[in-house]
Amino acid sequence: MTNAPPDSSQTLAEPADIEIGEDILGIRGPVDIPTGWEWAMYALALLALAALAWWLVRKLLKRALVIHPPPIPYVAPHVLARRRLDHALRLIGDPYRFCFAVSAALRGYFEGRFSIHAPDRTSDEFLTELRTSTALTPSQQEQVGDFLSRCDLVKFAKDEPTQADLEALHKVALVLVEETVPGPEPLQAAAAAGATAKEAV
Repeated sequence: MTNAPPDSSQTLAEPADIEIGEDILGIRGPVDIPTGWEWAMYALALLALAALAWWLVRKLLKRALVIHPPPIPYVAPHVLARRRLDHALRLIGDPYRFCFAVSAALRGYFEGRFSIHAPDRTSDEFLTELRTSTALTPSQQEQVGDFLSRCDLVKFAKDEPTQADLEALHKVALVLVEETVPGPEPLQAAAAAGATAKEAV
C-alpha cells in the first residue's frame, strides 16, 4: 500500500486570506478562578451578622423582662414606732419577746428620728451617746435609761415582771415617742397661724 500524494486542489489558505473575527476570537482578559476562600469570607460575614442580631435581641428581651419593684413608700419614724409598739402588745404574754420588741421599737425610732445609732449597741453605749445629744431633755434621758435597764433585766437577767409592769414599759416607750414627734413644717405652721389670726379678727 502506497501513500497517495496530496491533492493539490485542497491547499491550505494563506493567512492573509483569513479575516480576523471569522473563526479566531480576540484575546480575552484574565479570568478569575475561585479558590474557595470567597465562600469562607461570606460565611464569616453571615456568622458575624447572626451573632450581632442575637446579641441585640437578647439585650432587648432582657430589658423588656426586667421587673422593677415598686418604690418603698417612706414611713415616718414615729409612725413606724407606733406600729411596732402596737405589734409588741401581742407579745405581752411572753415577757422576753415583749421586752425585746418594745426596746427595738424605741431604739429604731431614736435612730430614725435623731440619727443616733442604736440597734446594735449596748444600753450603756447608747445612753452615753444620748447624753451628748440635745435631742432629749434630761428628764427624757432619765426615762430612757430606766426603760432600757428594766428591759435588760428581763432579756438578760431572766426577771419575771408582771403584766402591769410590761404595760408600764409600753406606756413609757409610747410617751417618749409622742413627746418627740417632729412638729409641723414651717409652711404648715405659718398657714395655721394665719388661719388663727383670721378667726381672731
